Amino acid sequence: MIDSSCKIICAAFLMMILSLTLSCENSTSQEESGQSFTIEFGQGFLADRGWVVVHTANGSGVLQAKQVTAGETTTLSGITDERIGLSVISIKDGGGGYIDVNSYLDIPVADLSLLGNPLNYQGSANVTLNYPSGDYNLALFSHANFSNLSYSFLDSTSRFLSSIYSLDREDLFTAYGAVYDLDNNVGLGGWLVEVPFLRLGSNSYQIPLDKPLTAKTINLSQPVNFFDITAIRGNPARRYVMFKQENINTNSIQTLLAPEFPVDEYVINGQFDGNSAIYNFRSLHAELPDEITIPSTEITFTYAQDGYSNITHTGNGDLLVGRWYKPVGSATVYWSVHASKETERIARPAMPDVVTEFIGQAVNFFPLEPTGVSAVEYENVESYQDYLDMFLKDENQVFMNYYLQRYYYHRKMYE
Repeated sequence: MIDSSCKIICAAFLMMILSLTLSCENSTSQEESGQSFTIEFGQGFLADRGWVVVHTANGSGVLQAKQVTAGETTTLSGITDERIGLSVISIKDGGGGYIDVNSYLDIPVADLSLLGNPLNYQGSANVTLNYPSGDYNLALFSHANFSNLSYSFLDSTSRFLSSIYSLDREDLFTAYGAVYDLDNNVGLGGWLVEVPFLRLGSNSYQIPLDKPLTAKTINLSQPVNFFDITAIRGNPARRYVMFKQENINTNSIQTLLAPEFPVDEYVINGQFDGNSAIYNFRSLHAELPDEITIPSTEITFTYAQDGYSNITHTGNGDLLVGRWYKPVGSATVYWSVHASKETERIARPAMPDVVTEFIGQAVNFFPLEPTGVSAVEYENVESYQDYLDMFLKDENQVFMNYYLQRYYYHRKMYE
């Protein structure tokens, strides 16, 4: 005969089992009833490997984290929030490695397709620029997403040895070179367009600089201390610097360009000082203009507790981007947090321990150095939601397409 105490224990045990069963069923039901979405990693968005972290919409909490690899499509399930935050962490291993974190606050739960510019090591290029003797005081060499200036000259040659991380197209190499006599505003240019490239090998090229450069004056609405003109080719876009001047203080730039070099559009970059801060701007042009009016965009903020606070923004820009950076040994960490232009605070989203510990195997991930807040304006975009819509799979895929940035304005941290 079973005594009453045993009956009570058995009843309690059965209730505990029933409670656990109902809890598991409820948890499973919640996960099944939550939303699912996929992220397709297109060409170049991830380097060697990475992580996806799903946050609460403001980034303060972590909902999920998943390790991903380049070129795959990953599915995240059981998301019960209507809007989320999302961080994509791209890790490039080896020499010249980097960790690139892009975070997006307050985005809808929807299938995404993320595209980018591949930056994997392709091989090396030993390039010689050949030109007639002259009184040159500057040489420029650029290939996809890289440029180099030289102020020292050998007799009629300049040599550049570069590690190549981005090709014009698969196994094809494009490069631009020029020498300048800035005192007399003359120069010579030359280029290679889509020539064969031996991947993971050593490549040597000769570029004869035999085309006279065309002088063009571009007037700016205020003086700048840095200025360059970059040619945009292809999609995803590749960038080729065609003219650059540093350590200047002028609003009238005497440029020297080769109009025959095949380009899709031109980007003009500049930097100027103002209000105890350093500002960078970028604008895009189908044709090079005679004059550029730098819009009266203004960004102010304070920085404390690892975040930008009291942000005010007036003028151009569809969204704001808070930026952090840190060079660490052979790797560099970049972190960009995207938010609406109405936001008053931008902070790095929370990361689960599994991610910070995993990344910490390669570099000391924290602390990062704040570098400032950017206002970015895109073609055919009027709001942060319009910008987010560019990522959705059922929309025109233009995510991370550099040349759609019509305007870019950055206020650096105070020196």
